[in-house]
Order: sequence, then structure tokens, then C-alpha cells
Amino acid sequence: MALQPSLSPFVVGPYAAPHTLEFYYDIVCPFSKKSYANLRNVLQPGFVDGKYSGKFKIILRLQPQPWHVASHFCHEAVLAVARVAPEKLLDYLDALYAVNEAFYDIPASTLTPIQIRENLASVAEPVIGSEKVAAVKDVRKFGVS
Repeated sequence: MALQPSLSPFVVGPYAAPHTLEFYYDIVCPFSKKSYANLRNVLQPGFVDGKYSGKFKIILRLQPQPWHVASHFCHEAVLAVARVAPEKLLDYLDALYAVNEAFYDIPASTLTPIQIRENLASVAEPVIGSEKVAAVKDVRKFGVS
């Protein structure tokens, strides 16, 4: 399936590869977390960097589930990082999935949207640096880069 150019950071592997694997992820979903770990540890090394290099691309598609309290905030942060630091997107997803339980329904239910966004920015800072975190906050605030 086609992918608009602004979402190209969500393509793992060569964009022109003849075969495509698409994965739909909700950052707050424990099953997505397991699937993403398999993608990074099994599929990416074999299909993108290994034996099948150049033959496959993997497209990551964000699929926030509306019943998860913080899901849309998490996906908003992922999109902002993809815009500001596209080369660090997978590293940010790695970091975010490592702590995604902090954004599950019960822990997030006592936080304000501002607190959730700040927590997501604190996950991003070691990955993309403080200057780019400021830009991520601007993108989220105004929707532009």
C-alpha cells in the first residue's frame, strides 16, 4: 500500500523493495509491544539487513486504539519525532516500548494531558537530544515543523 512521503521514516528497508510487510501498532498495546520486539529482533535483521536485503520493506503503521487513555498522545509524540528526527524514529519507538506500561490505562488515568506529553518528551530526550525535544514540543503544539 502507498505511503505519503512525509511518513517515509516509517519504512524500514529500501522503499523500492518489491515486497512489503505492513504492521499496525498501538504504542500502548501489550500485543503490539511483543510484535514490535519480534520485528526488530527477528524480521529486520533477516528481511532488511540480511539474506533478503533489498527484497522486502517493512511499513510501520500507527493504529491508536481509542479505548486506551494515552494512546493518541503516544502516537502524537511518535509522529512529532518522525518529523523532527526521522533518523531516530526506530530508536524512539524502542525507548517508548521499553516504558509503555507507564502509559497504560490505570497509570495514565491520573495524569493530565500536559503531564503525559511531558513524560513522552522525557522518553525522547535521551534518544534525540534536548534541542530536538523542544522542536518536537513545537510540532505537537502547532502541527508544523
